Amino acid sequence: MVLGYVVEKTKLTNIGKRWGNNGKRLMMLLDLLMNFYRSLPEEDRIYLKVDVTKRRIVEQRMRLIGKGTIFRIIALHEGEIVGDGMFEISKEDWRIHQGELRVIVARPFQRLGLG
Repeated sequence: MVLGYVVEKTKLTNIGKRWGNNGKRLMMLLDLLMNFYRSLPEEDRIYLKVDVTKRRIVEQRMRLIGKGTIFRIIALHEGEIVGDGMFEISKEDWRIHQGELRVIVARPFQRLGLG
């Protein structure tokens, strides 16, 4: 089960409904994510928690989405990802009520209210 959402032209769609849970479609989503991450300037990527230019790491992070502690939202424009957000709930019992929100938006789409 994939827990996440896609924003397309102000419409919010569950990633599971949009992409399904089969491997081929999720690999297509992974390809789109990799294209997005690699297109980001290095000075934007340095603020990210993990090295998103490594496919293996991004794939591992995608698998965590189904665990129920990570929720992802992506913004699409003309079939390409232009924004990615993730909300991660702490796994530590004493911090289970806390989470971390991370958002990154492609430069041409910054300052447009997307983030």
